[in-house]
Amino acid sequence: MMDRTIAVMITVQTLKGREGHVPCLTSDTVDAIKEKIHEHMGYTPGMQRLVHNKLPLLQGNATLRDIGIVDDTQLTLLILVKPVLLVTASDDGTAKVWNASTGECIQTLARRGGCVTSAVFSFDGSLVLTASEDETVNIWDATCGECRQTFQQNFYGAPNSAIFPPNVSSTVLIANDAAALIIDATCGKVMQSFSHFKSVMSVAFSSNACSVVTASRDGTAKIWDVASGECKLTLPHGANVRSAAFSPDGSSVVTAGENTIAEIWDTSSGRVLQRLSGHADHVLSAVFSSDGCSVLTASEDNTAKIWSAHSGRCRWTFTGHDGGVTSAAYSPDETLVATASKDGTAKVWGTAGECILTLTGHQDGLNYVAFSQR
Repeated sequence: MMDRTIAVMITVQTLKGREGHVPCLTSDTVDAIKEKIHEHMGYTPGMQRLVHNKLPLLQGNATLRDIGIVDDTQLTLLILVKPVLLVTASDDGTAKVWNASTGECIQTLARRGGCVTSAVFSFDGSLVLTASEDETVNIWDATCGECRQTFQQNFYGAPNSAIFPPNVSSTVLIANDAAALIIDATCGKVMQSFSHFKSVMSVAFSSNACSVVTASRDGTAKIWDVASGECKLTLPHGANVRSAAFSPDGSSVVTAGENTIAEIWDTSSGRVLQRLSGHADHVLSAVFSSDGCSVLTASEDNTAKIWSAHSGRCRWTFTGHDGGVTSAAYSPDETLVATASKDGTAKVWGTAGECILTLTGHQDGLNYVAFSQR
């Protein structure tokens, strides 16, 4: 006998007692149910962990029929809501960890010293890495706010940014006034260096961590081999390069510069694939979406934009800041965008351009924003 597709009313409950009712079909997948819960209750798919009969529903492509729901009885699911966290870095000398769902500031990470130029999470979300104008790079416990480790030797001037490699928290990559440095976080030893003629403003790893791209005030971005330290390609952006990032498959790099455009480059030939033109002032950051089809940019013109990586057309513009937007980031499930601004606020947006939250609490302009990927 053929399986019939039957309508099922799912009762969704949270540990805090909130309850909702979501109509579904037995042919709906777990991923589709998460989208419906998002539509009815507001929890984005990345926040959800669904549990049925004390067992987590981990396979996104499994249908209700696959997990044994074949009749029209009601189904009750427990939803364990994971907070979406983001971190901001500010000229006020602090970084802050926020719940991007509620706007609550969870931790303030502060040392005596200059402005914090960047802040990112480790791959598992347990640590925050900050770079500061007091010539230190610090690793913090994201939960309790304790400073776990400080690096201040081996730098040539203040670090402009610092990141962890993908899936690793035992090494860090730092951009400063002389070069980009890979440092062993366990002992502080410099493992590799990549030099430009002028300040390196930002750095990024490829997804396999075999390559690094650096952005410099010398008007170029460079792609480097991590193992050998060899420069594999120089990308002549033509103006101070503020940001550079790989596409997920490593076939492209996007650069953001002080000539109002972002450029997408082929990493094999060094050829420009697209010029993203539409900002009215310097472009300060640019990142790819997880599928490589879109690019998110942040600009001194007080806006952020989402672009088609293939056509170069602007899809959405995020307006509402009263100062330059210094950084922009996608949430892990890419249903949200966060922006950091010189107006002292960060904003959380839906990807259709609507402002969902404004995060206030910093006492000066913001330099960076990043989501936890877990």
